[in-house]
Amino acid sequence: MIPGRGERITKAAEAHAESVLPMASPLPDDLDRYFTTTVGLITTRSSQGDNVMAAEWTMNISYDPFRVAVFISPRHATHRAITETKEFGVNLASEGQNALCSFAGGFSLDEARKLTSTAIKTRPGDVIKAPMIEGSLAQMECRLVATFQGGDHTEFVGEVVAARVDPTKRPIVLYRGYHFLGERIPRGEQLFVTLTPVGAGAHRVDGMYYAEPREGKDVELKVFDGAGRELATGKARTDRGGFFEWLVPPAGGAPVRAWGRVGNVESEAIAPRA
Repeated sequence: MIPGRGERITKAAEAHAESVLPMASPLPDDLDRYFTTTVGLITTRSSQGDNVMAAEWTMNISYDPFRVAVFISPRHATHRAITETKEFGVNLASEGQNALCSFAGGFSLDEARKLTSTAIKTRPGDVIKAPMIEGSLAQMECRLVATFQGGDHTEFVGEVVAARVDPTKRPIVLYRGYHFLGERIPRGEQLFVTLTPVGAGAHRVDGMYYAEPREGKDVELKVFDGAGRELATGKARTDRGGFFEWLVPPAGGAPVRAWGRVGNVESEAIAPRA
């Protein structure tokens, strides 16, 4: 559910500290609120009736087949419903549904029949029995294919068997409260260079030129030994993603530093000490 009502990860951490990992220091009480997530409205239809809950721990975990994972505490009615029916709906919340998310996350089915509210617009599922939430960014109907126990939450993995999307919608972003997604960050201009041994004394220089445009850029490259002596020079060209590579030719010494330049932007890589 959406963080609230005193739920904090420190209780779980304290309960499992001895059996999981030794703690170097106490965890901050609000550590869970430093993650940025979208919000999934999880819908079910079971012997308990129709229900919706808000779950920020919802994510795509496979492209082919397309699968979605949602993490739910065994305390919640949605946990029982998915276990019973082996299906669930994932509705990615869009702007304007922040109040619905708070409402869906603020009550359990044991407390209130949330979907009796006329403020929530639903439609029947195309394939599964659970209702779907209208106005969502994406509506995905899932059949349960796997269940994993991880700490105090259960991971339910669903294969998407039907979906509808609305590309005109924008998601809610949850970070210590609800936020708009915001504008896309401009690429700017930056160069990354790496130096990697590839066996038998050979080395390779890889990197990425991060800019717009970034494809087809000439990269000037050099490698040096520990005394600063230039061992070899080369060139590479960036691909569509701005990535490049250069296999360093044998040069009578092991390179410990690589240097690269695209235009006026330079970068280096330093080999770690053995």
